[in-house]
Amino acid sequence: MKINPQIVTDIIERSDIVDVIGDYVNLQRAGSNYKALCPFHDDNHPSMMVSPAKQIFKCFVCGAGGNSITFVRDFLGVSFTEATKIIADKAGITIDTHQSKQADEAESKTSTILKATEIAADYFHKALLSNEGKVAYNYFLARGIDKETIEKFKLGYSPNSWDALYKELKRLNFTDAQVIESKLITEKNDKKFDMFRNRAMFPIRDFLGRTIAFGGRKMDDDDADSPKYMNSPDSLIYNKSKVLYGFFESKREILTTKSSVLVEGYADLIALHIFGFTNVLAPCGTALTEEQALMLKRNAEKVFLVYDGDSAGIKATVRSLEITLAAGLDTKIVCLPEDTDPDDFVRSRGDKAFKKLLDNAENFIDYICRINKDMISEPAGKAEISRKLIELIVKIPDKFVHDEYIQISATKLRLSFRQIEQLYKEKIEIEKKQKERTYREDSPGRENPNKLQPRNIEYKKVMINESPHLIPKDAAQNMSSAELNLLNVILMSDNPLVIIEQKYDIHHSYFPSVYGQNVFSIIYEAADHTKYVLDAIASGEIDAYYKDLIAAIAIPMDEVKADWQKYENELDATNWDRVVRDSINYFIRKKMTVQMKDVSNQLKHTTDENKIRELMNRLPEFSKKLKKDDLYDYRDILLEEDESGI
Repeated sequence: MKINPQIVTDIIERSDIVDVIGDYVNLQRAGSNYKALCPFHDDNHPSMMVSPAKQIFKCFVCGAGGNSITFVRDFLGVSFTEATKIIADKAGITIDTHQSKQADEAESKTSTILKATEIAADYFHKALLSNEGKVAYNYFLARGIDKETIEKFKLGYSPNSWDALYKELKRLNFTDAQVIESKLITEKNDKKFDMFRNRAMFPIRDFLGRTIAFGGRKMDDDDADSPKYMNSPDSLIYNKSKVLYGFFESKREILTTKSSVLVEGYADLIALHIFGFTNVLAPCGTALTEEQALMLKRNAEKVFLVYDGDSAGIKATVRSLEITLAAGLDTKIVCLPEDTDPDDFVRSRGDKAFKKLLDNAENFIDYICRINKDMISEPAGKAEISRKLIELIVKIPDKFVHDEYIQISATKLRLSFRQIEQLYKEKIEIEKKQKERTYREDSPGRENPNKLQPRNIEYKKVMINESPHLIPKDAAQNMSSAELNLLNVILMSDNPLVIIEQKYDIHHSYFPSVYGQNVFSIIYEAADHTKYVLDAIASGEIDAYYKDLIAAIAIPMDEVKADWQKYENELDATNWDRVVRDSINYFIRKKMTVQMKDVSNQLKHTTDENKIRELMNRLPEFSKKLKKDDLYDYRDILLEEDESGI
């Protein structure tokens, strides 16, 4: 399905990339731009920049980049058309798809499964409100879940039937292949069966609020053959290791507070929402995964682990600690009374008591020492606790806090700093050797094909128009500041074609380096079709290296320092003119100097008197011109071919 290019341009123009990307990751201001953890590779330090001025994003590690549409497309794994419609809906823009439907009437397989799953959510919700659904409705009411909350989370009931949903989907013209691929229906001996039967249903939604899977709690506790809780298996639209339940309902509060509460169960999450804690998430029937923690890190800085107070909850807390700390999350642990879950606690004690628990949450060192307090008095036990704490400390990406945590651990265990530090150094050495062994043994074929790998490009910090930029090192070593300044001005202008053609008549031959010539040619070609040059380059079929280079020239690097403002310099029209003229002056002076050296070299190697007189007459001309401060009027020299071949 194709959308008119002009409509796509209008959508990009009328939507703000900061608002769009801010719905999916936690953006932090960095000068005139924004920074974030890149969602397209395992990022522990913000390496993705978002430019509101140019409406593009760029990661300087893995190379991901583009506009708001390409971000949504790659982040959600949807088609370009679907991403465009998502942003259009957010911006309140109606897309006329009549022409598009004529071009391509077939919906994608993903869209079909999404549609079937949404229909199933509606079907289960209606069933909950029917007479047959009273068993589940009463279950929800008994848990303190009122009608408003039922509607908010679109809770439902799967009828006690082998094929009720299957018949409904068939009535709506879904094929057997489609309903089976949706994982809503199973097949055995050529017979079709509903995946969920006689269960209270919890729809699992994605970032956009689309239903992608379900969790179900059985209503017949006497049925020993079926599990108490059941979750949808993975499908084309759902991967349980990458999804957190409640994110759609909680994301606004998470992005606002930069924090999240992590619980184990769906009912725990809903109970906390009812009591006003709306930044809560839960894994989808599994232990917390690295992917889920990284997703959380992109949206929050702090996480509170609030698991059950029993032994299983303690084990789950320790496992999750390892993952959240490794993701770079500031992790606090809330301790519930034994054999109590968050649902029980907040209903029996109230919101103020739960808020007090959050306020008094422990750090990981205090928590590990407390749950192992019986071991601290024995030397062997103290050594074991020390090693466990070191295992957690080395997982934290920010190496600057390691010494502080070593000191806290030593104080807590009544050991010297040197004792804990020695264990730390031993652990670091062991991990270093393990990594070296892993690198030797792993082959490229074993890497995750869905994860972008950081590119093997070395960058160098250079100043462009008084702002710091990270440029690929080989380009930085071969391109002059004048080239970089001029290209930056062209990219930052509202309409590059006006600067290139109308105001200054710039040609690719002006640029001394091959890099500069290639970059200019790419910009010029894009500017000939649209004024949204960076957008066209980022989403076009252009060599990845030059995409990186052009984005690096356009977007200043992230300076995480208080003196960022000293670099910030919004170029106005007067400054643009100065930069362009200064750059062209540099190009002219460089070319004249090269030509003068060539003339001198020819004089040394010729015996032809006529040629000598001709060359001798040219030298004073060069000297006279080169003494001038402003050579702009001699720019035609830049169009001449170098006789020397330089």
